[in-house]
Amino acid sequence: MTGAAAAAPLAGSSSSRTRMTDSAPLLRMQGMDKAFGGVQAVSELDMVVRRGEVLGLIGPNGAGKTTVFNLVSGLQRPTTGRI
Repeated sequence: MTGAAAAAPLAGSSSSRTRMTDSAPLLRMQGMDKAFGGVQAVSELDMVVRRGEVLGLIGPNGAGKTTVFNLVSGLQRPTTGRI
């Protein structure tokens, strides 16, 4: 799993959408990797979540979606990178 996640703000007036996306991030993940032995579950993940945004994380089975959730929730620690 590589790259930055795209996000869209909740529905509302165009001015409220601008305000929501211009706000400071509530969550920022930079350069996150998670390896389990020789298996690289997450690689170089960058993601920013701002107030009012709704994000979806999609991918096939084994892509690392649950691992990302576990990293964000603090259940697991990243091998490298920061939250």
